[in-house]
Amino acid sequence: MGEEITCSWDPYGCQSLLGYGKAVHERSGGVCAYCGMGKDGLTFDMWRQLSVDHVIPTSSLGSQGWSQVEQYFPNLLKNQRDELYKQINKCNLVTACNFCNSMTSRMKDIGLDSIMPEAPDETSTSVDDPPVQAMLSRLRERVDELLLKKRKHVLANLARLNQEFVKTVVPNVKNAKHEETLD
Repeated sequence: MGEEITCSWDPYGCQSLLGYGKAVHERSGGVCAYCGMGKDGLTFDMWRQLSVDHVIPTSSLGSQGWSQVEQYFPNLLKNQRDELYKQINKCNLVTACNFCNSMTSRMKDIGLDSIMPEAPDETSTSVDDPPVQAMLSRLRERVDELLLKKRKHVLANLARLNQEFVKTVVPNVKNAKHEETLD
């Protein structure tokens, strides 16, 4: 027999599956938020196709990204800001299969201005304060709206792709298999 192959690769370096993405996938049950892949049971082959999608893309938030939160809530201590970022990520990060993530990655139509207070809030010192909770509530509403919009976009794309698959791929694959059996 051949030589035994060893692997020194650390699977925990795969952040979208075993790092930051692990909690997202556990929360979703390993089901894609857009097309539902995985709803009938998760296999290794499906799991390795999962990624994490930012419903509100970080690139649409400008150069400062979520750090703009600090400008609106300047009196939150670091541990409070860290907790707020965790809550933002819990709301804004979803499981997506690679196909759906690629289909939605160019949909950028929101910035923080639509969910942040009109002016910085100097009174909030905790993530439990009403202005912070109101911002999180607006964020959840906007994420829900965008999830619905992205689902519709993905499902329309999948329907169109399925038409092409049936029309052009299936016949060619069947012909290729048939030719292999004749050889």
